[in-house]
Amino acid sequence: MPSAVHRGILVCLLERADMNGELVISVRGFADEAGVSYQTMRTALSKLSDNAIINAVPTQRLTRIVICDIGCYNVTPRKRQRSPNATANAMTNQPKPEAGVLDMGQPRHGFVAPAFERPFAEWLDYKKEQFNFIYRTERSLKAAYDKLVALSGGNPRVASLIVNQSMGNGWKGLFELKNNETGTPRNASPRPQGGHAARRKEESGRVADGLRELMDSIARENGVG
Repeated sequence: MPSAVHRGILVCLLERADMNGELVISVRGFADEAGVSYQTMRTALSKLSDNAIINAVPTQRLTRIVICDIGCYNVTPRKRQRSPNATANAMTNQPKPEAGVLDMGQPRHGFVAPAFERPFAEWLDYKKEQFNFIYRTERSLKAAYDKLVALSGGNPRVASLIVNQSMGNGWKGLFELKNNETGTPRNASPRPQGGHAARRKEESGRVADGLRELMDSIARENGVG
């Protein structure tokens, strides 16, 4: 039988779920929002799954939750806006999260376009897991999002590549892609066909032409030819 903490987590899942009992979360972000440890959240989801209360399906970065028999619960699903403090109070009597700390679960802020939700959520999870860093104000969070959109030129696919580039290199920030899809550095000048050998041949030809012109000039001065 699930413990009181696990039942509290179930209530929070019910309030976050849609009418079909489905929702997508970042386990670590949801744990931060709830004021419990990451391991506690993982254990709770595992116990709820073992008891056939939910079905948790991990994806690359997020986890899709389906609440079984959603019609049996007398809970009205709420809209996605939900404060971290309210969630913590509903679950446990543990201390409330620090005031001003934003939810690091799936992006649900009004300024995040749907197409950018996944790359931006991956970036938030990476910053939290790798550097224990979270954006503590709406302003700083929006600045990070705006930077990602600007660097990607408004292209969600490029945004994902930018995030993957930073994660793969262990970078703390977001930067313009170093290479384009063909592997050629951006802003690189096109090189002559054939590379260094072709350039050396071209330079040798110019030197030979210069020598011939010099010899012809000397011969004309000496009245030869």
